[in-house]
Amino acid sequence: MERRGDTSNSIVQINLAVVALALSVFLAAVSPVAQAQTYNVLHTFTGQGDGYQPYGTLIMDKGGNLYGTSSEVGNGAGTIFQLKHAGSNWILKTLYSFSGPDGAIPYGGVAFGPDGALYGVAAQGGGDNDGTIYRLTPQASSCKSVSCPWILTTLHSFAGASDGRLPHFVAPVFDAKGNLYCTTGLGGANGEGAIVQLARSGGGWTESIIHSMNDYTEGAYPPSGVVADQAGNLYGVIEYSPNGPGSVFELSASKGWTLSILYNFDGRADGGTPIGSLIIDGAGNLFGTTSTDGNGGAGTVFELSPAGSGWTYTVLHSFTGPNNGGPAAPLTMDVSGNLYGTAVTAGANGYGSVFKLTHTQSGWTHTSLHDFDRSDGAGPYGGLVLDSNGNIYGATAYGGATGGNCLGPGGIGCGVIFEITP
Repeated sequence: MERRGDTSNSIVQINLAVVALALSVFLAAVSPVAQAQTYNVLHTFTGQGDGYQPYGTLIMDKGGNLYGTSSEVGNGAGTIFQLKHAGSNWILKTLYSFSGPDGAIPYGGVAFGPDGALYGVAAQGGGDNDGTIYRLTPQASSCKSVSCPWILTTLHSFAGASDGRLPHFVAPVFDAKGNLYCTTGLGGANGEGAIVQLARSGGGWTESIIHSMNDYTEGAYPPSGVVADQAGNLYGVIEYSPNGPGSVFELSASKGWTLSILYNFDGRADGGTPIGSLIIDGAGNLFGTTSTDGNGGAGTVFELSPAGSGWTYTVLHSFTGPNNGGPAAPLTMDVSGNLYGTAVTAGANGYGSVFKLTHTQSGWTHTSLHDFDRSDGAGPYGGLVLDSNGNIYGATAYGGATGGNCLGPGGIGCGVIFEITP
């Protein structure tokens, strides 16, 4: 099998993908469109101090405030932001602006750690420009400034080679001991990606490569993060596998971090090229998405369920549209077991959509909650977050009213943060 070359150019210049997005105005048939919801744009990015191109999934604190990242800003390094709910309004505050040595282009969003701080992974920057893992905390209460930027601490700077290199759409996860896990798209012993652990060590952190991907035997280039079960086993997806367009893996903690392939995609009805990370329910079932192929040509939503000594793969929905237009983000599950997600371009207007899969006794029913039309957003690469009232929040990497301010004259916009209310 021919070994694939270094894909760092496609990784670090991901905004080239917007060319395809801008040209992909099409009319696709999707099952049923629901207009009972109310869609609101809470913030339109301008490409100035607030940054632009938010690729990651937002998170929400107990007060209903939203947190996320923009991958670009005036100096090109990206930001971490808070969107604060103030009465009937939302106010965006830039918590931190990256400068390069501290990290750059944080595609993957942030996560709350066990200590309540924000943790994230930057795709570039650091000492070798191969990415960083960071922790962000507010300043002491004595800060007198109106803006009061938060304090960023670099926990690890990737060094390439046998270390990790260039993490993609990655938000870190934590185990019960407070150890942090993420993936890198390149690097590791074989240069084809790695799974990384940051273990607490005294007052600091110790980094370990707990698995290096091997293109010949299991696949390469994990594009997103991992999810952990109650036993501490990790699950994730690989973008390329030896015999097909991607796979789902398990990394067993009890077996000394042994990797097993649970499912190989064949690029036909089952879909292909999984990009978004997985989610897991209380019964140990895994749910995920593929961005390409499937019966409709634009990716799938799938379930992998434990079955004896193996796993059963089920397609829950296939999207209709051009290839590469399907979901690129993790799903979100509500308390009733229904699934919510986004598709990058698949939708009635060709600029992406927000969908719901309702779990019934007879199967899963797909409903389109919103189809983006470019003026209200385009290209939702991140997933969704739900509040206790069932309101849905997310971001698009492109689109919005300030289309000319990003990606040159006539560009398709800097991105938006949106809300969908029942």
